[in-house]
Amino acid sequence: MEYVFALVIQVCSLAFGCATPGVTPELYETRYECALAGYDTSKSIHISLHNSLPEPEKIGIYVKFWCDNIPKSDI
Repeated sequence: MEYVFALVIQVCSLAFGCATPGVTPELYETRYECALAGYDTSKSIHISLHNSLPEPEKIGIYVKFWCDNIPKSDI
């Protein structure tokens, strides 16, 4: 069975935890491509949120990501 890899991103905070489910923005052919995109996307989200929040250090934003494998037959 052949798979694609879904990049799942979840934004969390030390103050509020991970209250929302992960969001799947894109699919990738390999786990390697998915992981590299995860690091790049996570960094961009983290910088954007840190710069837009009034007290980012108190909220403690962090971004989690993982790559789920999905059978190609399911998409």
